[in-house]
Amino acid sequence: MTNQVIFFIQFSLFKLQYLLDTYALYWHLIGSPRLSSSAANVFTKAQAGKAVLVIYYVVLAELYYLLQKYGQTSLFAPLLQNLQTIMVHPT
Repeated sequence: MTNQVIFFIQFSLFKLQYLLDTYALYWHLIGSPRLSSSAANVFTKAQAGKAVLVIYYVVLAELYYLLQKYGQTSLFAPLLQNLQTIMVHPT
């Protein structure tokens, strides 16, 4: 756990930091209109490298539960792959 905290601080010291909620991540993932414009803006900032998104493990577990509940589990593996890519190659 300590390594993760050091990683987070090292790469996000001068960027805005946002803690993601399960539903915000879910709505972004499926392209739902329920995602507020403010939340969508956070994802846009992160994609532009101007913000860091923090995702707790429990959020990933809850997200998998939601995807399973709605028959969308095929979306989970690509999400995990994207997270691994971001963590391995931070900008």
